[in-house]
Amino acid sequence: MITLSKGEKKALLVFSSVMFIAYGIQWWQPHTVNINRFDYRLADSLYDVLAADTLKKVPPPRETKKKTARKKRIPAKRLPALKSININTATKSMLIRLPKIGPVTAENILNYRKENGAFRRMEDLLKVKRIGPKTLEKIKPYLFIADSLK
Repeated sequence: MITLSKGEKKALLVFSSVMFIAYGIQWWQPHTVNINRFDYRLADSLYDVLAADTLKKVPPPRETKKKTARKKRIPAKRLPALKSININTATKSMLIRLPKIGPVTAENILNYRKENGAFRRMEDLLKVKRIGPKTLEKIKPYLFIADSLK
């Protein structure tokens, strides 16, 4: 048999009494697990509602007429008719009407034309600063090339 010293007997007695008391408390007041602790149903339902709103195309609410100062309407950029602008004779105001062409790019086109002469092909526009392949594809339907000399 195992022989224990007086200190070991006290330690074993304290340990066993603590374990006995703990099991008694557990039996008398059982520990309940809070299953709502990790309940994400509310967050998931909010996500579903917000995600559904992004998929639907809901018209914006109509503004009610108020007696306030009228806003100045800025006219939309009117596009020229197809194949209506000769790139070799176009003015700055004509060029600005093209999609993706602003005042700076129009000025760049005029400067390039002044320095290098008339455009011979549409692809020559790619040599103009601020005009890339995507911009060229957008403005190509509105342009045609004819000699500037009459």
